Amino acid sequence: MKNNSIFWSLLTMIMVGMMSVGFVSCGDDDNGSDPDKVSVNMPSISIGQSGGVQVVSITSNTNWTVSGMPSWLTVSPMQGSGNGTIMLTAQANTERSSRSCVLYINAGSASTVITVSQQVDSTPSLEGSYVGTLKPMGYSDSPAPCYVTMTKLSSTTYRLSSLICEQFDINLSSGYNLVATTQSDGRITLTSETSYTIEGNYFQGTLTLSFAMSSTTFFFTGTKN
Repeated sequence: MKNNSIFWSLLTMIMVGMMSVGFVSCGDDDNGSDPDKVSVNMPSISIGQSGGVQVVSITSNTNWTVSGMPSWLTVSPMQGSGNGTIMLTAQANTERSSRSCVLYINAGSASTVITVSQQVDSTPSLEGSYVGTLKPMGYSDSPAPCYVTMTKLSSTTYRLSSLICEQFDINLSSGYNLVATTQSDGRITLTSETSYTIEGNYFQGTLTLSFAMSSTTFFFTGTKN
């Protein structure tokens, strides 16, 4: 009987010990947590020269922040928690070269990046309709509304298809060919092919023209409509 009592006591102790280990193991599993995670649906983004907006989705299981924005790019919001979206807004690129940046998404111990690039047009086109103002040399009043149409004939030649300003009764609709020459700073100079002298410049989206009519020199400044 005494041996039986010792046997059952040992067996009970072993079972209690095993159950304790099991409880500890279960407790460890319950208290554990998933590692920090973060990813984006667009790790590489290209934006046109005129600027624009891109929306990026973020997938995460914790809080995250965005850093690394240059002056020409804004991000909203710059922080969040869990899954969400951010809006990237790029300004127009008026520089002579392409530009890029790397945005860093940090989420606890995890991180990822978004590469944003913005190109420039190597040969910007002057073709299109322009809305601007016209004033004669020495004119002290406010300049008058003026409308200009440019048509591309070749890579180096444009046609001033029309220049209309009702206030000064000007309607140049006969058409004049202009030779375009690109300067080192990106400015495009315009000179007329005919004896009727029209000169101008195109730089960073703005067109300027000068021409003479009835012994008066007029100046136009405008942007694409």
